[in-house]
Parts: sequence; C-alpha cells; structure tokens
Amino acid sequence: MNNIITPQEVVDIAFPSNSNMKAESINEYVIHSTEIKYIRTALGEALYAKLGELPELCEILKPALAFFVKCELIPSLAVNMSNGGLALSNPQYMSAATDKQRTLLYESELSKAYTLLDEALQQIEGKYPEYKGAPKRKTSCGIIL
Repeated sequence: MNNIITPQEVVDIAFPSNSNMKAESINEYVIHSTEIKYIRTALGEALYAKLGELPELCEILKPALAFFVKCELIPSLAVNMSNGGLALSNPQYMSAATDKQRTLLYESELSKAYTLLDEALQQIEGKYPEYKGAPKRKTSCGIIL
C-alpha cells in the first residue's frame, strides 16, 4: 500500500506541536481509506491512478489529507475498545472531552481539510488533463455535508 502521506507527516502537519500524538498511533489503513474517501473522490479515478507517478501532486495534497486523517481519528481517540467493551479515554490528570467538544473539534478540523483540499484543487486546475474538475459537495444551510 502506497499512501501519499506517512503517519509521521500526519502528526507533523495536522497536530499541534505540543500534542503528545505519536505516529505509531495512526494505522496505515486509516490513512489509505481516508485517501480513497476524500482524495480519490476529489481527483477522479484517472488522475488518482497516476498519483504514484506525480510526487509534486502528492505534496500539494498532503496538508488536506493530513487533516482528513485527523478527522477520521477523532472518534477512536475518544474511545478505547478492548475485550471488556468500550470506555472513554481518560489519561491520568485529564478529563475526557464532551460529545459537543468532540463534535466542535471534528467540524473545525473538517473545515480546514476541505479548505486545504479546495486550495490544492485550484493549484492543479488545468495542469493535468485527467483532472475533470472538483465534484460538487452537498450543502445544507451553507454547511458542507
């Protein structure tokens, strides 16, 4: 599996420098599925298939993908799953964020991801014949769904 971004790059780009997020906590399959969900959809099949040959395009897309990956990680960072069931993460001397706080964080990071993706797509417009334009996103009351 050749993802366009590494777990360490996700941490370096999308997480604050004072966070204790470790790259080892980011599964390569989470990155891969997120790349397919957002990047392949945005680029289209033809251009996405050529990503391995276009390192400059991968660099343009990394910031957006890093924030999309962060969004995908938020639910699993909030809840631990084990044979004993599900439990809220609660490191010593910290309290777990509320559902509302997690939702606000998710929405904020998703907005950043889409903004960075839109910027990347503007940069590639007209440079790659395989790119047919950004797909339309559904919106409700001005909110991207």
